Amino acid sequence: MTRFDIRSEAGKPHIRPIAIPKPAGWRALVQEVISPNVKKRVNGRVASHRTQELNSRVIFHCFNTWHQQLGMRIMNPYNLAEKHIAALVRYWYEEQKAASTMRNDLSILRKFCGWLGKPNLVKPLDYYLPGVDRERLKVSTVANKTKSWSANGVDLEAKLKEAFELDHTMGMLLSMQLAFGLRKKEALCVRPWVSDQRDLGHAAFILYTRDGTKGGRQRLIPIEFEFQVRVLDYVKAHTAKRNSLGWRKTRRGKDATLKSNLKEYEACMGELGMTRANGSIVTGHGLRAEFAENCALLEGFVPGTLGGRADQLSREDLKNAQVRVSERLGHSSSRKTLAYYGNFKKSDGPAEEGRGADVEVAEATSENVGAKGPMWLSSPFNATVTSPLKFINTYYQGAPEGRVRPTEDAPPVVITAPLVNRVVKRDGPEKAAEAKAVSKPSRQPMPDPRLASVGENIGTSGSSSGQYPRT
Repeated sequence: MTRFDIRSEAGKPHIRPIAIPKPAGWRALVQEVISPNVKKRVNGRVASHRTQELNSRVIFHCFNTWHQQLGMRIMNPYNLAEKHIAALVRYWYEEQKAASTMRNDLSILRKFCGWLGKPNLVKPLDYYLPGVDRERLKVSTVANKTKSWSANGVDLEAKLKEAFELDHTMGMLLSMQLAFGLRKKEALCVRPWVSDQRDLGHAAFILYTRDGTKGGRQRLIPIEFEFQVRVLDYVKAHTAKRNSLGWRKTRRGKDATLKSNLKEYEACMGELGMTRANGSIVTGHGLRAEFAENCALLEGFVPGTLGGRADQLSREDLKNAQVRVSERLGHSSSRKTLAYYGNFKKSDGPAEEGRGADVEVAEATSENVGAKGPMWLSSPFNATVTSPLKFINTYYQGAPEGRVRPTEDAPPVVITAPLVNRVVKRDGPEKAAEAKAVSKPSRQPMPDPRLASVGENIGTSGSSSGQYPRT
């Protein structure tokens, strides 16, 4: 419909059409509600970019489901009613959505309805599914099986070598995740030269809030075993002093951003076959779980995911050890780390089998609890060695007591004596630095310009196709 503006100028009629603005669609109206509210958390603090993006994505996905799948054309978000929420939850359940995902999405919808002035509109999940077994809707934040790579049969030394052959930066990222328990965002943002505290006389690695830490929480990670020293020295030798560890350029030669680096990380993980979409039972976050289990072994107790018993230490000593592990992972509560290494097995029954092997733990006495393995800090790794194979081949050799290379014949974790006050027999740094000669990979990637001066072609900055160099 068009309106006309009829005016008369000097006795002559003038007719001019007037454009009528179209009413805003439901997407624009939903965005008008999201924009002024999404940047704040419920407690009033500023929400992270990841949280803002997740909230917006879930809200729009819910509206798309109402419009496209359920035939509920909600043109104005203020018309949202309880029947819409109930129909959406039933649809989720029929689509076999995980209980944890349904609860998280409902939580975001509850927040959105609060922005609409309807804080009590969204009920708990159980309210919408009265006939469903309660066990189906329960969500546990405690790991019931190990998520670490080694305990799931992945040879980390072989996989790290494969990562370096695929992309040099990706190999360094995975090595840092394994050595210091970093999340993928933290690994991409961390600046190794700035975070290394050894030059200041402290055997520690610090993560600042600007390094992408979750919740803006700064944490101090002690350097406790040989592999950490070797990885950190190698990464520093191949990174500029003020640079972060992530890629500097995309595959097309443009300046990389955090968003593009996260996508590149996931793409490389897919090429390595270490994503759920590729059928892998472990993901990149499993390296953080492996680090958590290693820290537990250093503290003198076997984590629950590896068959640890509740009576291996006294209650007080075990609690204190768990707190120290939590601090290394950046959590203030020891309950949070149960998502990585689970609850302990009850002492009155047989130990539960792990993946392919039993884990036997001898009784530990309270007077010798808290001892750790030796720390290789007196003889630092020679940072001038350019080949990553020099430190890759020493992970299982210098890993905490109990962590062994997974094979078909040998279990991933074998502990047959008390962990505490045991001296781990390892080769010294000089002998460990002598890597065996390894044949060149069949794949011939582009050479890394950072290694061109020494003629090394193993660590590469090329893409999977070898067409786009990246640094």
